[in-house]
Amino acid sequence: ADGVLAAMTGIHKPVTARLAGKGDWAKWDGTFVGTLGGQQLANVAITDRNGHFQVKGATSIAQLIPGQMARLLGPVTMLDLSGDFAQRRAALRGTVTSDTLNLTTKGTVDLGQNRFDDLDVSVALLKPAQLAKNLSADGLTAHFTLNGPFKSPAVDYDIAAARVTINDIVLNQLRARGQVTMSAKGYLAPLHATVARITFMDSVAGG
Repeated sequence: ADGVLAAMTGIHKPVTARLAGKGDWAKWDGTFVGTLGGQQLANVAITDRNGHFQVKGATSIAQLIPGQMARLLGPVTMLDLSGDFAQRRAALRGTVTSDTLNLTTKGTVDLGQNRFDDLDVSVALLKPAQLAKNLSADGLTAHFTLNGPFKSPAVDYDIAAARVTINDIVLNQLRARGQVTMSAKGYLAPLHATVARITFMDSVAGG
């Protein structure tokens, strides 16, 4: 709780973790179990079959993440991820789900070159109010495609919603697209958005 990892992460609760398994390179079955401050952090099954691996189980990783992202992950986050690992390249696919979001991913992470190759991430937000109390939405989804180095990937995004309500302003048929460019200095996110109709505003602006 007060050692090097606590100083690096800012987490000062006692952490216990155990990774155990049996098998060989062709067939391996294991588990990862962890607690944080006496509360369950992870209970995950891990398997490998000749380089095809799967990670599946329940986590409470929101305890490790501050702010809005923790609220999106919810008290319990379920992992169901699999992939094929060869020559330091992992072809990934799977889901991350909670009571607030559904996330699916598919693509390649190159650990040899430290880069993303067409890594697609799709998110359906089930409880938008977790982002902001004055926000509600129907059918709010986002799709991202990551390419390039880990430190400065290009991220294509496509965000859509049948309806978004912010306080008394209602946006119907929202669609936003663009490409975020990241660098050591920050990120640039051009916005190209359309809205079919705006209601509950001043009559002139609403029209």
